[in-house]
Parts: sequence; C-alpha cells; structure tokens
Amino acid sequence: MKQPSAAFRVSDAFALTDAVLAAPPARLHIVRPEPRGRCVARFALPLEFCQPMNRIARRGTQAAGWALAKYKSDTFALMARQHKRRAEPLPGRPQVLCMRVSSLEPDKYSDWQKNPVDRLRADSKGLWFIVDDRPSCVDLHAWWEPGPRGNGCVLVEIWTG
Repeated sequence: MKQPSAAFRVSDAFALTDAVLAAPPARLHIVRPEPRGRCVARFALPLEFCQPMNRIARRGTQAAGWALAKYKSDTFALMARQHKRRAEPLPGRPQVLCMRVSSLEPDKYSDWQKNPVDRLRADSKGLWFIVDDRPSCVDLHAWWEPGPRGNGCVLVEIWTG
C-alpha cells in the first residue's frame, strides 16, 4: 500500500476541510448530512489511508495479508496520534461523518471510508468510539467534495448522535 506523502500535515488537512465546509457545496448533487449531538472527535487522514475497496482488491492486497495489516496499522497509528483510545464506546447510536476532499469523485459505493471507520470500533485495533460499524450501532454518512489536485484528504468526525 502507498504510504502518505511526507507533505501530508494534519493541520493543513483540517484547514482545507474546514474551508470546504464553511462554503456551500460546490456541486448541486452534494448533500451534506446534518450533524447530530456534540462533536467528540475529528480526524484528518491522507487519501492513501482511504482507498476505495475495488482499488485495494485490484492491487492484490487482499491476498497479501501483511500489506493489508500494515495499511490498517498505519491508519490506526495516525488516528491514535490525533485522539487517544477511549475507555468505553459512546452510548446509543453515534453519528460518524466522513468527508472525502479530492479532485476525482469516487463511486458512491466504493466504501473508501471503511478503513478509518473500522479504526473507530471497540476492539483491539480500534479507538473505542463505536461498538461496531453496522447500521444498528452507528449512523454513518460518507460523501465527496471537490478539492485541489494532489492535495486531497479525508475528514472523519464522531458526533454523539
């Protein structure tokens, strides 16, 4: 798996995503979800850690277990640097908002948010924000917004719901 470029900076990613969210959606078909509750955590990630599932499968990562494990552990490490592991998951059905800012619009069902959302689960490889990522446990929303070529990122926010 491709590692994030040395140029990726969490602070720059937050600045970009905050600027995108401060303006109206750039395209008519973009529908932003309404946040519910209180925001308890935000994560900024490089696009390299949010690959569409068809791209991961096409590169043979599923067969190369070590590469997939490294992809997941690198994502966890970056997210853990941004927020410590919780003692217990949030109660109820928290809301997780995942916004991808990139020059190319992904397929709606490409599941690019799967890797970071899995790092939020209450298990040994997670940060313990959500019990699980199935719909009965989390209100998950993922969408795309246009951004500068070569400087995209992903914002993940966890709300109390």
